[in-house]
Amino acid sequence: MSESVSIVNGSGEFLERVDVVLPIYSITKSYIAACVFAAQINIDERISAWIDNRLVPRGDEISVRQLLNHTSGIRDYGALPEYHEAIRSGRVWTDEQFADVTLHAELLFKPGNQWSYSNPGYWLLSKIIQTQCNLSFAE
Repeated sequence: MSESVSIVNGSGEFLERVDVVLPIYSITKSYIAACVFAAQINIDERISAWIDNRLVPRGDEISVRQLLNHTSGIRDYGALPEYHEAIRSGRVWTDEQFADVTLHAELLFKPGNQWSYSNPGYWLLSKIIQTQCNLSFAE
């Protein structure tokens, strides 16, 4: 289904585009957090209630709250050279590749003890929402 997207250019004029994918990157974190609360997810619950320990081996130590506030200890991929190489070459990582370098890696610290930005934490929150609501993320 095509949707028309209006974009304002630098001169204040509207540009009409059809079938445009607009990257919104980290603004999705606000939407994901809102969905967590809208779904009435207990943020103090351990993520192992929704996420299999094979995906996150220490999920029974990490709470939803810690994912929300980046205190889970789960590594990010932003500093990894292989991630930037994949982006430059147009390759999209599979869920397995993504998990291997982030979710399966040793935690950076004991959950709740420090802060470190974690995109994978928000990816997990989207999975929790989908499981809790029995809907795809788009739905």
